[in-house]
Amino acid sequence: MIKSIHAKLVLIFILIILLGNAASSIIAGITTESGLMAELSSSLNGVLSAAKDIYEKNEITADDIERLYASGFISVKFYSDINELVDEYRLSAENLRAAEDRPTIFKGKSHGRFNLKIPISVVKSGDMYIVASLQGNNLMADFRLIILRYNLFSILSGTIVMLIVARLIVKPIKELISATEKIAKGDFNIYIKKDRKDEIGQLVDNFNKMTKELAGMEMLRNSFISDISHEFKTPLTSIEGYTKLLRDCKSDKERNEYIDIITEETKRLSALSGNILLLNRIENENITLTKNPFRLDEQIRHVILLCENKWSSKNIDLDIHLDEIIYTGNEQLLFQVWLNLLDNAIKFSRQDESIDITLRKAEDKIIFSITDYGTGMTEEQQKRMFEKFYTGDRSRNTEGNGLGLSIVKRVVDMHGGRIEVQSKLDEFSQISILL
Repeated sequence: MIKSIHAKLVLIFILIILLGNAASSIIAGITTESGLMAELSSSLNGVLSAAKDIYEKNEITADDIERLYASGFISVKFYSDINELVDEYRLSAENLRAAEDRPTIFKGKSHGRFNLKIPISVVKSGDMYIVASLQGNNLMADFRLIILRYNLFSILSGTIVMLIVARLIVKPIKELISATEKIAKGDFNIYIKKDRKDEIGQLVDNFNKMTKELAGMEMLRNSFISDISHEFKTPLTSIEGYTKLLRDCKSDKERNEYIDIITEETKRLSALSGNILLLNRIENENITLTKNPFRLDEQIRHVILLCENKWSSKNIDLDIHLDEIIYTGNEQLLFQVWLNLLDNAIKFSRQDESIDITLRKAEDKIIFSITDYGTGMTEEQQKRMFEKFYTGDRSRNTEGNGLGLSIVKRVVDMHGGRIEVQSKLDEFSQISILL
């Protein structure tokens, strides 16, 4: 069984050419040859009529008439013996009776490799039979032979051209096969040059886009592994260190201090693990987006009360304006949104600052907005704030693991909403959720 596209294309082309030539030969035989035969018969009758008139007027002898037409396309011969005529052209005496009054066309004997029967014209004049026939009896056979030769030439030349064209068509496919083998081995830095605009060109273009996306995903994967390793390593190192200090500690004050640190680092690990699991479930769509109506303003008040220790410890003043709104969505996931946004706002607010929290309905949209007047963000930080593990602080001295806003973005997208961010460095940051 043929597996190569190149071979299949060539064989299909040859088959099409063969069928086309066979059909053209049949059509030529039906139309062209029949037309030529009709023209030839008319010419034979015309020559024969002229020769008969000349002979009957006794203007020239039979021998002279034969010599006159000997050098022409159509020859003329006189027969006094009907048997000789019958034998030479394989005609019957009965058929020749039709030629006694006027020139009559008969199919002569077969000629050439194609067994063609070339027409002759016969008429009787007195005791003589006059016959007009072609000088070259193989003319029609030669005509068919010429057609056959041209057909064979077209098949040969067409096959050569198709071999070249098929190679050009298959070449980018072979490049794609080679490139996919490299991708299967983990090499994503591949680019196939695009030099055509047809379907194969579109395939190459999409392949290049795919490899670019895969390379980006590989970079994100490596970055994710590096970031998550760092995020887990830091609290684990602290727990290990303070556990050793705790073992040798003799002061109750120091012991309690070390226990508090270990507890906080444990909570940090627990929160990190929970966020990673939640984000993984959301991104892999393993979480069921069950939507139910609930009081959105009450949920936000619950989040504010839950974070009371954090904002009260920094003496932050909360300016809260919440309209009573019933929203149909996933209550559990949206709770994480408000919790992460408020936690971020508190974390980046300075001591004795304020945070504005509003919830209102405008036309067909529900708008939640939270504004803190703390460190603010640069343009670069605003562009990357929703990336996994991005904290905006390369030293990682700030609290958090950079997953909160990633969760916010994904949950808002799942609810068909959008996020708007406004910020100015060292002045304020405002994040608005439109549902």
